[in-house]
Amino acid sequence: RQVIGANGRCLIGPQWIQGDHAPFAFKGIPCAAVTSSDLTESVMKITHTEHDTLERIDVDLLEQTAGTIAELIQEFDKL
Repeated sequence: RQVIGANGRCLIGPQWIQGDHAPFAFKGIPCAAVTSSDLTESVMKITHTEHDTLERIDVDLLEQTAGTIAELIQEFDKL
């Protein structure tokens, strides 16, 4: 929670059982679902359509998220 809280644009949302992470979670393999906070309102309307283009990528957000995930992995490695 401290790592995520330190990133101004990431937050812990409700547990989410849909997605590619679910088979790992159900087998007890540590994993995390990383998604957009507006997944159902916006993202799902764009995904796999002609509007799903590189220009829509928020590179800054992607870099911050990757950095936060790297920090989380390092923290879990300390356990």
